[in-house]
Amino acid sequence: GDTPNIKDGRAVRIRPNENSDTYEPDQWIIYPGLDGKKPVGPKGMDPGVWLMPIIITEIVDPDMGTNAPDVDYAKVPRFIEIYVPDESFGDEPIEDDLKLVLFHGDSEDPSFVRHVSLKGFEIPGDRFIVVCNDAALTRYGTKCDITKTELFDLREEKFGCDRAAIVHGNANSYSIVDMYGLIGGDCADNMHDFTEGRGVRLSNSTFPEPTWNYYNWEVVKGATPDDSDPDVWPAEDEGPCDPNDAIITEVAVPQNDKDNLRFVEILFTDCAGRRIKDDVKVGRSDKDVLDLIDFLVPTDGYVVICSDANAANTEYGSGTCDEESPVAENEGTNPVAIVDGPFDVDDPPDIIDVFGFPN
Repeated sequence: GDTPNIKDGRAVRIRPNENSDTYEPDQWIIYPGLDGKKPVGPKGMDPGVWLMPIIITEIVDPDMGTNAPDVDYAKVPRFIEIYVPDESFGDEPIEDDLKLVLFHGDSEDPSFVRHVSLKGFEIPGDRFIVVCNDAALTRYGTKCDITKTELFDLREEKFGCDRAAIVHGNANSYSIVDMYGLIGGDCADNMHDFTEGRGVRLSNSTFPEPTWNYYNWEVVKGATPDDSDPDVWPAEDEGPCDPNDAIITEVAVPQNDKDNLRFVEILFTDCAGRRIKDDVKVGRSDKDVLDLIDFLVPTDGYVVICSDANAANTEYGSGTCDEESPVAENEGTNPVAIVDGPFDVDDPPDIIDVFGFPN
């Protein structure tokens, strides 16, 4: 066979293992990989140590059903769930100098002012380590293994925009073992923003990732404390949302439409509060097409596409429109379709739902 290509990455032998006079692919994690693992830079390297595999599986900042200015953050049950995939480490203390840290704002480096040291902590038999604030401890009780309230509560409304990482080392010299979120940049509309929700790792991603890959995660907006179950992973209902239940519920071309108030309304039931990861598009021709891949569906599931968002928000109410696109500029006789795949005249995509007769 061919030696794996580790350009822009590395090959890490899974600990524990023994030497072998033949290459054993199952003993190695290859970065980047055909299974979606991202390239790894210097901050993801750890020369001189052979670290145990350990991953973040869930991070929670739940929706408490109140307006943000009225939230008492000391009462919001927040937690970060960690998992050790290899059962041989169960009931054993962590020997590596590992820490759970947060990246704040657009910082390229984590904050070590408040962190959770994992070295010496005895891994429970189920291999879950749940780090909670006091509110989560009150709500979830013995499912919390470590309580570090200041890690969560002092971030107040900013916690849902933070990134979390398991690192090896300290502020002077560290490497990233596993990462949740994209380092640097603004939180607004960022794929890792879990404010009033939760980020859940998918069950097929059991290897550490120094570079976050959002395709291995589901970020669910509007998740309440009842939706989270620490110390359990994977949850049976978690996985990439399925946009194939999308249904067009309204196509509007109002009478006397001098203000360009046309719109298309679509309901995504399974993807409500989630980001669409499939190649879903909405179009009224092969020229007027709106790409919805990476689009975060509102928590009610409705996506309203307007021909003129400012005009429609003024007429119908602020926040009515989720997207502005020529797709909504219907002349009154145009079909509208939701499809899976590119609009190609020679190779038509699969139609999920349609209004009218496609040309």
